[in-house]
Amino acid sequence: MPPRFGVDEDGSSPVLREEEEEEEEEEEEEEEEEEEEEEEEEEEEEEEKEEEEEEEEKEEEEEEEERKEEEGRRAQRRSVAIPNFFERESSSHERRGNAGSNGSSLETELEVFPAKDDSYEIAGTFVDPP
Repeated sequence: MPPRFGVDEDGSSPVLREEEEEEEEEEEEEEEEEEEEEEEEEEEEEEEKEEEEEEEEKEEEEEEEERKEEEGRRAQRRSVAIPNFFERESSSHERRGNAGSNGSSLETELEVFPAKDDSYEIAGTFVDPP
């Protein structure tokens, strides 16, 4: 039997087949576009995360600098406070005329013991190390 007009020998319509192929191509294009959009969104999210991490690192560095500066100020205050302590004690000791049995000053007679927390006990007073 001869094929009908608009129908191939296998009974399918070339017009319908073309439409189906076009639809499939459109669907594939849409899927590719969606995948590209998803990839772009993922890249943007990664960039945002990196920026946040950089900001956090900057904040941590600033906090670390502030902490070091504060420790430096504390150490400076301690280094000033300890000699003043010795000066006061030695001068008051010398004023009393009691410089020690062997003539040594109070500074050499004080015993300094390291404590467990890295501070030092000087004449019964705990002091952070210089």
